[in-house]
Amino acid sequence: MTAAIHFNKSSPVLDFAAEELRHFLGEIPADWQFHLDIDPQMSAYSFAVNVQSKELYLSGSDATCVLHAVYTMLEKIGLCFEITGPRWRHPANLDALNGWSEQIQPVVNQRGIRQHINFPMDISGYPLDEALEYIRNLARLRLNHITFHSYHNQWYEVPSQNSTEYAGHFFYGQRHDIPDNPVIQKVVRNQKTFCIPAIEPIFDEIEARSKAAIAWLQAVINEAKRVGLQVQFSFELREQNMDVSLAAVDSILKTYPQIDILEMITQETGGWGHAIPGEELRAIAVRYFGDDILNDPNIAPYLIDGKVDLYQLVREIGHYIELYQTLKARGDKLPKLSIGIYCVVPEHHKVLLAIMRRYIPAEISTTYLLDHGNRAVADNARAMEMTPNDWQRATMYSWIEFDGTMYIQQNALTGIYQLIQLARQTNDDSPVNAISLNHWRTAENRTCARYSAVALIDGISPEAFYSDYVTSLGIASPQIYAEAMQIIDDADSQARYDLPNVGFCYVGVWRHDVGLGYFGKWRADKLAEVRRHYENAAEKLRVCAAETTSADGLSYLNFLDNRLDCTITYLHGVEKAVELQPICNNKMPDDLTQKEKSRVVEICDEALAVMDAYMALHAQAIVDRGCEGTLVSFYYTPPDVLKQIKTYYTGTPSEAEKNNLGTEAPPAPIQWE
Repeated sequence: MTAAIHFNKSSPVLDFAAEELRHFLGEIPADWQFHLDIDPQMSAYSFAVNVQSKELYLSGSDATCVLHAVYTMLEKIGLCFEITGPRWRHPANLDALNGWSEQIQPVVNQRGIRQHINFPMDISGYPLDEALEYIRNLARLRLNHITFHSYHNQWYEVPSQNSTEYAGHFFYGQRHDIPDNPVIQKVVRNQKTFCIPAIEPIFDEIEARSKAAIAWLQAVINEAKRVGLQVQFSFELREQNMDVSLAAVDSILKTYPQIDILEMITQETGGWGHAIPGEELRAIAVRYFGDDILNDPNIAPYLIDGKVDLYQLVREIGHYIELYQTLKARGDKLPKLSIGIYCVVPEHHKVLLAIMRRYIPAEISTTYLLDHGNRAVADNARAMEMTPNDWQRATMYSWIEFDGTMYIQQNALTGIYQLIQLARQTNDDSPVNAISLNHWRTAENRTCARYSAVALIDGISPEAFYSDYVTSLGIASPQIYAEAMQIIDDADSQARYDLPNVGFCYVGVWRHDVGLGYFGKWRADKLAEVRRHYENAAEKLRVCAAETTSADGLSYLNFLDNRLDCTITYLHGVEKAVELQPICNNKMPDDLTQKEKSRVVEICDEALAVMDAYMALHAQAIVDRGCEGTLVSFYYTPPDVLKQIKTYYTGTPSEAEKNNLGTEAPPAPIQWE
């Protein structure tokens, strides 16, 4: 006979909470009683555990908060929840609950993950069952929000008068066929083309692939709702055409009626636009917002000669407001709406904030993605000088992981902590509305994901978190561990600033037919400097591993050691490749002597050998589907570009893959000066 679990059977989230209790506790002694209670008198987003003898009262302001009370209790008795899955720190100890009670008011109300679902290493390549488990692991971290961002032609169809623009153009249409490479073939589950395995047999059937992609995401969203996550669907429009925009919105809402919030966000802008006369900028502002905008002291001074990206941002914000007004006039039944800005140009932020404050209707929330990288977001948010009212209306996006440095190990604790602290200080320590974090890989971001989930609840510092985390994992030499992780944090940030896009995973922006592309830009001294930081961190973590006896701790450290080895190896390969700069920069192939061409072949072959070593190392630690996707993605990016460079400058045949990149492509995350 097992313990009774009392709850409102009409709530799917409470049903899941009871399911989780049974799953993790198994046969609970019959003399224990569990009460799962929604208490509307509790403050929003709060949850509590109250133990009276063997009566457990798990309560919250809504069903999701009750679920979070369940996870809080389970961690108290010995579980630790991570984005990679739950683990027991020690056998379940119900006696640890005796006399315990706690009420928690998170420092951030809506705590979430933002999934671009656009690259091979994120969940958009996962088998459905593994994607659903990922969603459950987010809930177990006591997160309550997820944003899915769909680029054009990826996760929804748009019918037009004569045709349909189909979904299922995974990874911006860049095809990742499984190469004749034994390292990859041994560890990647696909047989022909990397994608969601169930879709592989119909990959070349465009309409069937579209339907299957949509069905996959519908199932993922259904699971997110079942486990208490608020679901935000984000999209952007390539043009400001009302008929096209309405068709996109209609399609999204018809395809995904489960979503809670529809987010219309501007296209990514990074300051790469050409100059545009002030009269054109002012004209577009007046077109959407009226003549009074020219009298606003917070806006008008910025509407002078500038870059086309500010023009485009003003235009897109105005169009989204018009789109909302059109939808409202049609009498559409709509979910909550949000208008977002993705702008990484700091000098534009204050005027954009002023426009959002003044012109976005009060019933629409806002989102901000202010830069690439966690520290840059915190810096730009601070400089933007948001008020408490701004924060309470906004979702702030930051990064657990930055896609511009995807092939190196990252650690984003510092910038995430800075953002949380800024939000708390601005709000006088009152709960902040919403912070959501981008990431693609899962296993590689285990530490930061756990930190983020905890810090969004209690504001813990990285130093205090590391102390708790090493205890949880049984890792020896906690101070050395913390030093190593901070070195990775700093090296990650340095790579973002000094080695722009050194690990970007989309080949289309690496090189445009001629020249060295990125390999002609990175400085050898900066590559070596960042590499040495990673070597230092690896040495320190090996000291910890040598003294660690815990199986969980050793498994964690061994995986991290592998990924640091991969990082160091990759940076060595790039260092070798930049030796091409004095030979090839600013030159055409006919400008090279035969001796120089021979040297180009040598350098490329040596660099490619190092990158082969990277792939072999990476393949030794394939712990989730994202690891498979990273390996395939890597094969089609830095080595492939080097093969193209070798052929271009020397005429030497290479095995460079001819990728179908499609018509969609992301901009480079960071632009070179």
